[in-house]
Amino acid sequence: MDRTSPSTRPILALLDDSDEGGSAIEWSVRLAQTMQRSFELVYLESTPALLAAAMPGSRVLAHAGAQWAPFSPPDVERGFRMQAERLRALAEAITLRHTVSWSLRIERGALPNAAFGPFADEQLLLLGAPLPLQPLWPRRSAAQARHAPLVAGASDGSAAGERSVAVARQLAGMRKAGLQVLAMAPGADAADVARHAGLQRSDLLVLPRALASRRGLLRAPCPVLLVA
Repeated sequence: MDRTSPSTRPILALLDDSDEGGSAIEWSVRLAQTMQRSFELVYLESTPALLAAAMPGSRVLAHAGAQWAPFSPPDVERGFRMQAERLRALAEAITLRHTVSWSLRIERGALPNAAFGPFADEQLLLLGAPLPLQPLWPRRSAAQARHAPLVAGASDGSAAGERSVAVARQLAGMRKAGLQVLAMAPGADAADVARHAGLQRSDLLVLPRALASRRGLLRAPCPVLLVA
């Protein structure tokens, strides 16, 4: 049993191979700094990637125009090690700028399932965004991207929803970002939040856990902070 006080538990960021990591780490470290907590980066080595590589005849296309090449679990393991070192270097650089203590933990699993499994009890859990083929949230235009970042805080009227909006407001103030507050009905899910957000996609979405769904998290094109 984790006996750590909720007010002192670290801010967690959960990333896998599909996210470049910089944005999720930056948001997490900023939050850890303002709440005077530590930051823990959890790198998820993708179980689905290992299973796919173990299938007979697996091939990989490194880039457009390349030839299909054999692909096996040792190739995936090498990729895991490279990604872990890249994320470690990113976290070191970002936490140094903000004077936040941090640690790196490596686990195996799959996003977003891990958010509902081994990390289901975390008070503040930030999930990196994969690059979806059909995102629920529309992407920002180049003109929008040049302006200050946008934070969206969604609330369903619950205590966790009110905390989500408060955290979103806090983060927006720290980064001089725009703030969008989304009032959602109880029982809504991430897909409803996406439709409610309209054409203005956020750089960070802050959600109470009750509004999170596996499907919505899997297809979100921006980091998502879950608030218990």
